[in-house]
Amino acid sequence: MDSNGELKDFLQQRKEIISVLSGFGVVGIAPGLSRSGPPDYLPVLLDGRVVGHIDSGRVLSVVLQLRLLKVTKSSAVSSQNNCYKSDEL
Repeated sequence: MDSNGELKDFLQQRKEIISVLSGFGVVGIAPGLSRSGPPDYLPVLLDGRVVGHIDSGRVLSVVLQLRLLKVTKSSAVSSQNNCYKSDEL
């Protein structure tokens, strides 16, 4: 439950977070799709699970964008099911 006593849909939140990460350049994982490992690409984890990979040159930019998103937006990842993209920051 959130602070308003409403049930959270964690699966939907996870999907929205992955969508935001994708907008920041994270490439999702898929069976049979192999990326080169470090130092070229680094794994992206969400709740202890690998959800994709990102070019190591973009990591700092994505981290800064996520931190900015965290402090500038409400606790919700999306607003009326519209995910925020990197060009909106």
